[in-house]
Amino acid sequence: MSRFHSKGRELLILSILTQACNSLFYHPDSVIYSTPDQVGQNYESFTLPVDDQVSLHAWHVSAKKPRMGTVLHFHGNAQNMTSHFLYVYWLAEYGFDIITFDYRGYGTSTGKPTREGIYRDSLAILQEAVKRSEHLFILGQSLGGAVAIPAIAKLKPANLRGLILDSSFSSYQSIVEEKLSASLITYPIKKLLKHLVGDEYSPRDFAEQISVPTLIIHGKNDPVVPYIESKRLSEFIPHAEFWTWEGEGHTQAFASENSYRQQLVNWMLRQVSSH
Repeated sequence: MSRFHSKGRELLILSILTQACNSLFYHPDSVIYSTPDQVGQNYESFTLPVDDQVSLHAWHVSAKKPRMGTVLHFHGNAQNMTSHFLYVYWLAEYGFDIITFDYRGYGTSTGKPTREGIYRDSLAILQEAVKRSEHLFILGQSLGGAVAIPAIAKLKPANLRGLILDSSFSSYQSIVEEKLSASLITYPIKKLLKHLVGDEYSPRDFAEQISVPTLIIHGKNDPVVPYIESKRLSEFIPHAEFWTWEGEGHTQAFASENSYRQQLVNWMLRQVSSH
């Protein structure tokens, strides 16, 4: 085989490996899993243009009690908002509006998910949420937490009362290395492969700019994003409060009726009362 063809094969392999590593972060689909009316909630469905090619699909759910604030939900990396909404719908029962949305390429949002593109989506939805709320909270779960942090650092919304990070991670490269370490095939070359994934917009690079009260929660037995990732992230955010969830699973702390829901609401109400 000629040197030209050998070089071409190496580049092809590197391209495939790079795409495989980046694909860890985005697993969208367009299935409709649930809608707010199925859990007895009133909502507005709206479309938010980001640029000439991309528009985002979002829901604004109305609080069932006198409104105490608005929660902007950044969901995780799989499926779309119609499945992840079930993690946060209960907040309407406690007097919070909910805004949830799909990144580009998820659900019926147009475009294709990329790191840069989703950053622009985050800026657009955050600007919209600021206009729609007096007391704003952001709840980012898994990938959603990592996506939200750079947008908050850029815009610094004056009415943002608190940030909740559920089962998130400190950097894209570090989570790739964690995943590669779990496989006997990729473990020997994890250091090489992780550097094929860009670390642009990684939360740890923006975390020190977060000045609002921040709550981080992570389960010690998380099989998807290791607990250590949130511990690392907490070191970069000034005065972050850390809760360890003792249950099993990923982003499950608020998935069912339990004391964590009430504790979270109490934490949010304290931030509102301080203003």
